[in-house]
Amino acid sequence: MQEWSLRNEIYTALHRWPLILLYCLVGCSLGVLLALVWPTPWRATAEIYVGIEPYRWSEDENVVAYAMGTRFNYADDYKNWQMSNLNALVSMDDIRLKTLERLRASSDYWSDINRRALSDMLQVFWRNPGRWRLVAEHTDPEIAQAAASVWREVVYETVQESIKFAQDTFKLDIQLKAIQKEQVDLSTHLAKLDAILAGLSTTKTRLEDLPVSQPVDELNHWQLWSWAAGAAQYDPVWVALLNDLPPGNEKPEVYLAWLEKVRLAVEEDVQITQAQIDTLAGQQAQATADYAIASQASRGLSANMQLEKTSEILPAPQAIRPTGLMALIGAIFGFLAWAILWLIRLSLRKTG
Repeated sequence: MQEWSLRNEIYTALHRWPLILLYCLVGCSLGVLLALVWPTPWRATAEIYVGIEPYRWSEDENVVAYAMGTRFNYADDYKNWQMSNLNALVSMDDIRLKTLERLRASSDYWSDINRRALSDMLQVFWRNPGRWRLVAEHTDPEIAQAAASVWREVVYETVQESIKFAQDTFKLDIQLKAIQKEQVDLSTHLAKLDAILAGLSTTKTRLEDLPVSQPVDELNHWQLWSWAAGAAQYDPVWVALLNDLPPGNEKPEVYLAWLEKVRLAVEEDVQITQAQIDTLAGQQAQATADYAIASQASRGLSANMQLEKTSEILPAPQAIRPTGLMALIGAIFGFLAWAILWLIRLSLRKTG
């Protein structure tokens, strides 16, 4: 009886290659048949370029507030949050609804498609800043192409609008800080004027208590000049007032007349300063309201984000399961089926 040999078994099997080819052809035919029965989805891709320059990221208070407590310790933290936020934005319900509305306006096919069905078609693929792929999949390549194209248009317009509002928040933030600084300066100046008016009132009382014929001494003379100089502005009125300071040793009535002119000038300055403070309060309220609107409309995007279309013309849709690929997979499964059966027969022959 001939001794069993694996080498001989392999040799014999390979010499029966027409059988192996038959299994592969059957598998290939089944793969083609499956491709015909189960139509392949088509994938349409629309690309956009996303860039971000984390310039002054630590001063972007709008994003910090929008992130609701997320801490940005480094520029990469800020960049990564922006990418995640944009990823969520392109898939938001209002984006999908706008896309669906435009698609319905372009073709009757979309009349029976709801937002959820559209969402199942759309996917976004990205890895950090750079090229983002907006993908639509459908069994009809024209439908997939239309969905990807319109989706990209809606995303592009919406994100560009949000970036503009984000830039507005930056400008408004600078404006609000400038208003706050000016309010502090004016409030300080107003407090100084109030102190000067109080000093002038005290000095007036002291002068009125002096004998009418008694000249004003040098100490009171220079104290009066000091109060006036503290309130003085760089304009002709104040220059003239300081130059009109009575010379030393004049009687109290002369100084009282001059003091009244100074008091009137200071009170006028108080009124002007208070009016400026009131005006700034109105400007601050308006800027704060504008900031709130812009912040909400910015959707938390960075003012330094850039978004561009890589090309106006979309590439042709690609079949996800091409017939050739299905035929190849079928042939591989046919070969594997032959190999499994051969191993089973080989095991039975060896044990028998």
